[in-house]
Amino acid sequence: MNTRCLLISPPGESNVFPRGIMEIATFLNSRGCHTRVLPLVHYYREDYHTDECGYVTESIPAEVFRDILAAEIRSVNPAVVGVSAMYTSDFPHCVEIVRICKQIAPDIITVMGGQHVTFRDAESLEIPELDVVVRGEGEWTLLDIISTVQAGGNLQSIPGTTVRTNGEIRRNPSRPFGDLSESLPVDFALLPEAYVKNASINGILHRGCAFHCNYCVEKKFWRHPRAYPVEKVVAEMRTLETEYGTQMIGFEESMLDMRHKPFFRLMSAIKEAKLTIPRDFSLTTRIDTVTDEGIRILKEIGVYILCAGIENFSPQVLKMMNKKQDRQAIAAGCRKLRDNNIWLNAY
Repeated sequence: MNTRCLLISPPGESNVFPRGIMEIATFLNSRGCHTRVLPLVHYYREDYHTDECGYVTESIPAEVFRDILAAEIRSVNPAVVGVSAMYTSDFPHCVEIVRICKQIAPDIITVMGGQHVTFRDAESLEIPELDVVVRGEGEWTLLDIISTVQAGGNLQSIPGTTVRTNGEIRRNPSRPFGDLSESLPVDFALLPEAYVKNASINGILHRGCAFHCNYCVEKKFWRHPRAYPVEKVVAEMRTLETEYGTQMIGFEESMLDMRHKPFFRLMSAIKEAKLTIPRDFSLTTRIDTVTDEGIRILKEIGVYILCAGIENFSPQVLKMMNKKQDRQAIAAGCRKLRDNNIWLNAY
């Protein structure tokens, strides 16, 4: 039975690393499911205008995708095609992608995952060419989908999915979160070498955030933080430096708590590995977790830029946001960074 899988990163930010589907593809390949990654933007990014952040600012005709998708589907011959709909702005392109895939190969099982479709699953399945929505974490659910396809089983009852059954939308029970100790360092070889060398690649130590700000999707999507093995993060940084001649530009998770052990374990491991830290390397924290000890180890490894979600200076607005930080803590953290010559990008 064909169990090949093709995971597609939609157009959007032209130089941003598609970490979500790369994590999933690496996991699936390690479990014996032959999986390829197609970063669509790599094949036409020079032809379209982008803004200063690298985001494609024009509408890209669906016909641009067709030849690329047709060639890849002929090459991979996948039973399952997955598309990442992390951002709402990506969703129209994701719809076009699944439609074209079904036109090219009607028997393909089309799957869409990511934050947008997790919270708009029933609405997303109004698209007739979409077969399955994966809600939440993707690795174990997609492995279950592929294993079910291999066994010739029924996709209607897989945990963590929403499906269409006899014209009705069926939301199956949520899947428990997986064990991140099973995660391997991302296999960068799944992407074109030129794409890796030019991409803005961030690392990540956690999925989820310990805080519950009302405006943020993290608490609903991940619910609570879970840490990757530090060795995985360092191995990715080392591979980029030694095999691709490039470096990570920072850590992209919602926040690294500068008071907790995982932060210090990661910083110490980076220092011990003697990895190159670019001048513009940054990480995101909460301003009220900034500590003298945290600043000391950042400076030891060469990090001089922090990003923090201050959001507002009004006590009433901070309370409404459930931000759980006050003006005194904000001011104290800012002052501590300034006194240590750490540049602060404040959201």
